[in-house]
Amino acid sequence: SHNIAVTGGVYYIGGNGGANTGSLSLSGSDVTLATLSNGHIILSPNGTGNVGIGSTAPASLLDVAGTAWLRGASADQGLYVKSDGNVGVGTTGPGAPLAFADTTGEKIRFWSDGTVGNSMGLGVISGFMTLESNSGGGFQFKTGGFSGTNLVRIQGDGNVGIGTTAPAYPLQL
Repeated sequence: SHNIAVTGGVYYIGGNGGANTGSLSLSGSDVTLATLSNGHIILSPNGTGNVGIGSTAPASLLDVAGTAWLRGASADQGLYVKSDGNVGVGTTGPGAPLAFADTTGEKIRFWSDGTVGNSMGLGVISGFMTLESNSGGGFQFKTGGFSGTNLVRIQGDGNVGIGTTAPAYPLQL
């Protein structure tokens, strides 16, 4: 025997030969939930359109109260947001506002124009914080924003300039 208890009304159960064949659709004053034959689940909240997990008054499209985990292919991968706001990438124990897995290698990659060769990386190798460039470019330290004053420049050829934008020697002051 199967029991169904419904508050707010059931609008559709079963197949009708159309796009929703084999689907279950529940609807009430707060939410519409539908499972489709292709395996997709549709959750359509009424009213504000916001979905709350652990929250009875969601303030955004998806509002998760507490800890959230977007898992990768294994249990030690993915994005983990603790209830205190700390975010872990590849770790479920972020001890800082942004923490990465305790492994050697690249942690962040920046792309200058979407081309594979034009990128910079930040990571940890053999106990050293490492900045690297795939494009043969260099690094600049500036004040006053991106168009501000160049203080130090390290070029792709290894030349370092302090107070210059085009060092021609291993160290140019």
